[in-house]
Amino acid sequence: MVNSNGFRIATMLAALTLTLGFALGAAASAQDRVYAPDGVALDGYDPVAYFTHGVAREGSKDHALTWNGVDWHFSSAEHRRLFEQNPEKYMPRYGGFDAFMMAQDTLMRTDAEDFLVAGGHLYLFSNKALKRKFADDLRRKTAYADHYWKRQ
Repeated sequence: MVNSNGFRIATMLAALTLTLGFALGAAASAQDRVYAPDGVALDGYDPVAYFTHGVAREGSKDHALTWNGVDWHFSSAEHRRLFEQNPEKYMPRYGGFDAFMMAQDTLMRTDAEDFLVAGGHLYLFSNKALKRKFADDLRRKTAYADHYWKRQ
């Protein structure tokens, strides 16, 4: 026989376990989320070109692949191969959402041509002004954005 206090404690523990499970699952899925409103990451731009050429270069459906639930386009077969070998290396931070706005705990669309490659990471922005603000205080803004992205 379980007394009412024992029952309450068991019920509270079960609820806490369930809540933590959902929270951890949500955090993990946020890490995998990619901004791709039409099912195509980076509006069809080549994620590898940001690193290899330092430019936003449009990709092609001829060199596309599906990874992480969305389509990624590449400007060459070589870039596709590089991505396939290590997709996390080329994945934009915060799933391609605006990095400055992520530091404000807000998800915002981006423009694939407003980008920054720093510290081996690709950051995207919705405009040049937000890119400059983020770059001016990169360490602190990244720490805030990392914190909020984990909570998404």
